[in-house]
Amino acid sequence: MDERGEGLIVQCPQCGTDVIVPPKSVAPTPPPPPHRATTAASSPQPPARMEVPSQIAQIQIRHVETAALQIQLATLSTQLKELQDRRADLIAKMMGHIDEVNHILEELGGLQGAEKEIHREWDRIVEGITTAERTGEKK
Repeated sequence: MDERGEGLIVQCPQCGTDVIVPPKSVAPTPPPPPHRATTAASSPQPPARMEVPSQIAQIQIRHVETAALQIQLATLSTQLKELQDRRADLIAKMMGHIDEVNHILEELGGLQGAEKEIHREWDRIVEGITTAERTGEKK
């Protein structure tokens, strides 16, 4: 494995899932050499602490947690894409209905104009009849 990829997110060549490249194996630190007998005057040295394996375990845990978060992000990304596709479908469907509603509104506008013409003609005829009746009464 190329050491320069450690910690990077790459796509698995087998399954296509995004994964983090784990760090290369770290060789455990060799134990300290045995202490030679010391004189009573010299103070004994405490044994060297083995923190490296603990740190490696913490790093591995962080990598596992990060990989789990990446899986969650991939799942959310898929869900988001599905929602966006559904939204686009609904908008397209709505636009089709809007075109139909606009056509109906145009027809209604034409009918309203025709009704106004009929009302004007109606009023003109009623006025003519009223005028004729008035002139006939005066004769």
